[in-house]
Amino acid sequence: MSRNLLRSLRTQTTELFVLACLAFVLVLFLYRENIPRAHNIILSYLPNRSPVDIFNTPLSPTDPAVIKYLHEHHLVPPPPKEEPYQIAATVDGLSSRAMAYVDILEASTKKGFFIECGANDGEFNTNTFGLEAKYNWDGLLIESSSSLFKIMEKKKRKAWLADVCLSGSIEKMEFLMSNKTDWSWRFATGKLKPGKYKEPREDPVWGYKKEDYNVEGIVDCFPLESVLAAINVTTVDFFSLDVEGHEYEILKNIPFDRIHIKVLFVEHYWIPEGGEVLKKFLGEKGFEVVKETSQDYLFKKK
Repeated sequence: MSRNLLRSLRTQTTELFVLACLAFVLVLFLYRENIPRAHNIILSYLPNRSPVDIFNTPLSPTDPAVIKYLHEHHLVPPPPKEEPYQIAATVDGLSSRAMAYVDILEASTKKGFFIECGANDGEFNTNTFGLEAKYNWDGLLIESSSSLFKIMEKKKRKAWLADVCLSGSIEKMEFLMSNKTDWSWRFATGKLKPGKYKEPREDPVWGYKKEDYNVEGIVDCFPLESVLAAINVTTVDFFSLDVEGHEYEILKNIPFDRIHIKVLFVEHYWIPEGGEVLKKFLGEKGFEVVKETSQDYLFKKK
């Protein structure tokens, strides 16, 4: 066999080997890209770590797997500031009782960061739109209802959005939506299904009745610390919390030594433990009541 023929055969063999390797890599890439991603499994390969089921594995609230899961499944970053709002009302038209209280505290004289948990559609009964649009604050809007969240995304609020519920642990819970259609029920349209946690307090007119609600779906729940860690925030200038009875459960699981909250606006009307329990707890955390109504408390850090 001539040297030229041997050389030709070696060249062809090498080329075939390279092509086979490339084909193998391509098949692996296409296979990985088409693996179904289970909603409750984070398929991230952290250093020296297997894929983590964050809902069935004891993890720190700020574990990298938790943070990655939030970014991949729940957090929507703010749109550009110059993108116009898709909101019908003016800033003044959307001023709420909470905005009036914040103005009293002069908290709006400087740029800050807000959280509104129970954000509804981002427009109806909002407690934070004035801070965002009028005073250029940054913020985070949290809404557990998938239907309301989809509407809120279209409003182009200039804040982070998260379709989760806040809780003391990483868990999943059923979320209920009212089947009432009259306008007044928009103020109490959704809530976590009672069971693991106490039911909202009874009320002859507005109290929780099983027949008034349907299950909208299963919602992923996280400690506030997890969500804030995911967007690198440790100081909150204004926190509006209105979740139809779950407020105390959320607040008692906040590490106030690591998350610094200056002003808290909390609906207490539905808290099963009662408003006095909430006042006592937050008083021990260094907050004082500066405004009180039959529905809400406004707290300020001393």
